[in-house]
Amino acid sequence: MRVFFAGDCHFESRPDPERVRLFLEFLRGVGEGDVLVLLGDIFDFWFEYPGMIQAGHLPLLCAFRELSESAQVFYIPGNHDIWAGRALEAFGPRVRRQGVMLEIGRKRLLAVHGDMIGGRNRLGRLILGNPFLTWLYSLIHPTLGVPLASWVSRLSRVRSGRKELPPEVTAWMLREMSDDISCLVAGHFHVPLIHKANGKTVACAGDWLSSFTYLVYQDGVLRLIRFPGETLTEADL
Repeated sequence: MRVFFAGDCHFESRPDPERVRLFLEFLRGVGEGDVLVLLGDIFDFWFEYPGMIQAGHLPLLCAFRELSESAQVFYIPGNHDIWAGRALEAFGPRVRRQGVMLEIGRKRLLAVHGDMIGGRNRLGRLILGNPFLTWLYSLIHPTLGVPLASWVSRLSRVRSGRKELPPEVTAWMLREMSDDISCLVAGHFHVPLIHKANGKTVACAGDWLSSFTYLVYQDGVLRLIRFPGETLTEADL
């Protein structure tokens, strides 16, 4: 059994066809009995309007449904797709808002989106996750609500773009790991890395905007891979 971790595709309502093609090809590489953990922000904006799915998302959603028939698929909502819920689960993935804990042999791996590490985005989560404010936003017709949210999302990505992970984030990740966790995997930061310190491992899956990277765990080894198959680094857990 292999465990794949990928996230931060930020597919918009009219996504780049080439990026979609590459990600769909990656999904086809997840085999029967494998586990896929989607680390959030797969979509640049996701809102569950009653009876509506954005047409540009359908190829991915159909791929999730097909994959879910042979593999376990988990979806951790990020700060751009915080509203992922029943409509997304209808296509197969199991939504896990608090992250995913995996026990493989004697190892425990915790996967999270990452925006809450160090308490960085608590206010944003409180605002976006507020049921009353969510209901208010649902009153905005999708022809206005989707472009508005997409514009805000693009602005957020431009402001938060980075080439390397700030050292304090790595320290926060290590500090937040309990003694029984061997590895913490995160998305959000768009920086592909594996870092080991004091017997602990922290890893970020990168993104599918520029790095096209993902993580895969198999037989006690965590690998950081650039699609379609270049191993950038690895660590024994």
